[in-house]
Amino acid sequence: MDLPLPSRRPAGNRLSRCLVLLVVLMAAALGWDGRQSPRAAQTLIRIFPVSAACFAPQTPMAPGSIAAIFLDGDVVAPGAVVIGNDTNPSTPEIELPTLLQNLSCEVHGRLAGIFFLSARQWNILLPVDLQPGVGPIVIRDATGLIRAAGEIEITRVSPSIFTANVNGEGAPAAFLIRVLGNGQQRIEQAAELDPTSQRFAPKPIDLERGDELVFLILYLTGGRGIIDASETRILIGGAEYIPDFVGPAPGFVGLEQINMRLPHCQECQRRSEFSIQNADLDERDSAKDRGSGGWE
Repeated sequence: MDLPLPSRRPAGNRLSRCLVLLVVLMAAALGWDGRQSPRAAQTLIRIFPVSAACFAPQTPMAPGSIAAIFLDGDVVAPGAVVIGNDTNPSTPEIELPTLLQNLSCEVHGRLAGIFFLSARQWNILLPVDLQPGVGPIVIRDATGLIRAAGEIEITRVSPSIFTANVNGEGAPAAFLIRVLGNGQQRIEQAAELDPTSQRFAPKPIDLERGDELVFLILYLTGGRGIIDASETRILIGGAEYIPDFVGPAPGFVGLEQINMRLPHCQECQRRSEFSIQNADLDERDSAKDRGSGGWE
């Protein structure tokens, strides 16, 4: 049977794309104890950068990935939220603004694109030409005055999976493409809302039918540096799988996707932990990003 989407990028449907966009842009209320950058003066607002997908503090991030930066003071009026729109809609690529509300963000001396900013949180696109290492991250006003400062560690690859609950835990922000025995395709969500907890939980996936093909589509950031999908491993319930495709998610910026065919299974575990490993990750990073999925 000819499969219309073997290892390339299935477009999905509008609902799935809206879900991904909501996850990427949604502000999450988080807090933790952070250390002040030695570069930041006592009078400056402190910056605490994390991946916008996993929100793990003091974790290296990759060039071209989406970062959430949290502040311990207000850089704009409380309650204000300003969205960074595409500065050049006539081009196919999304070009984020580097100046909003007369404020900019520099990472290792390079301007970052701004998805949105608020008093205590910004979501930014890290520049693609950053070099590995620890360096400053600062917010400047239009006069060049530094309003907030911190430091951020850059590494070449640091994948983090977006989750449906927008907190780095639980069910992934993912969907399934099921190819039926007659060749028809059906889009299925990988998570469903629990009415009791009001949180998304993994949705069981039927993998028992031998005449059907099921593809899992995951969304992540920090995977821009992954060159070869064959060098990447997805661990599900202790089993290791090679994805069919790892690359940019069409229509988005700073977002990558993983396409992986799920194996047929007669007696699968109800719920399994998963993680990403890549040949370019060191031992510290190789399994740091986890989420849960389930099938029956």
